[in-house]
Amino acid sequence: MNTYKEKLRNRTNLVALAAVVTALIYTILTFNRDNLPTLPSFIKGFHIGTFIGLELFAVFYLGKYMRARNNENVMKMMSEAD
Repeated sequence: MNTYKEKLRNRTNLVALAAVVTALIYTILTFNRDNLPTLPSFIKGFHIGTFIGLELFAVFYLGKYMRARNNENVMKMMSEAD
């Protein structure tokens, strides 16, 4: 079970890293919007929706992995499903 706990820790770290990198890229692009070409509003809305979707996806999996690391029964069920 310790190997699966390590696997969950690695997954948690990777998902957190992906969420932070995505947020940083979006923030940088938002602050440099004046230097970028002008985009139609529907494309800006698509970008915002994609960003929010990715962040919600990351938060969902972070919660799932952190909850599993603290509960042996959930971790056992997840390890059998993998």
